[in-house]
Amino acid sequence: MNARAKQERIETLYMMGFSYAEAKKFVENCESRPAVTFISSAERSWGFDLTQSQRSFGVEIECLVNRQKLINAALFEGRNISSELYNHTDRRDIFKIVSDSSVMGEDPNEVVSPVLTGADGVIHLKDVCTALANARAKVNKTCGLHVHISAEGMTEDEQMMVFRLYAKAEKVIDSFMPKSRRGNENCYCRSIANYIGKSKREVIRLGRYHKVNLTALFNHGTIEFRQHSGSVEYEKIQNWISFCAGLVDYVKHHI
Repeated sequence: MNARAKQERIETLYMMGFSYAEAKKFVENCESRPAVTFISSAERSWGFDLTQSQRSFGVEIECLVNRQKLINAALFEGRNISSELYNHTDRRDIFKIVSDSSVMGEDPNEVVSPVLTGADGVIHLKDVCTALANARAKVNKTCGLHVHISAEGMTEDEQMMVFRLYAKAEKVIDSFMPKSRRGNENCYCRSIANYIGKSKREVIRLGRYHKVNLTALFNHGTIEFRQHSGSVEYEKIQNWISFCAGLVDYVKHHI
């Protein structure tokens, strides 16, 4: 990375609310576990703790898993999972497992959380991730991890600021994603880098298959982040939720 590119990345992260020192540290260490470095730098700069936040969140985990094995594994953890046909109904208390035609492989499914909040929500997520591991759930490059963060209390300008900050930082975020989730490589999470100057109405017309999806505001009252690659690992999932929620929180309280 040349000096100009390095400085551009630092300035992009600084614009997102990173301290200059954390932005510089991330760019210098981007070849070594970049996702972990990026997210931990964001959390330190924003001072954000998902377990203490009252902003609700949700997650959609695309994976390959036998439904009955997952349901049984979840029961062992003291959690219920409902097996359903594909639907967009929000659950308030239990996870559901639905079919997903975008996932290729044996037993393609999507495990969808209820609305989760704070420490209780994080514990619920961790229990289900343990169940996924015990059910031998797997992911491949057709799988994605979709995170919903509540937009409650946010103005339209603040919602658009989240979209625009992510769009401006997209190349940096791409740098710690697998190639299949960068740029326009994936038709289910297309680039938003060229839409920074668009109005909210124009962004909505783009549809939901973009890295940040604002059409979710109408159906769920959330901002959806669709870029992350598939994972059934609790640490990766929790870290990405924290990053997305931290960005929303930063826009709401510091911009």
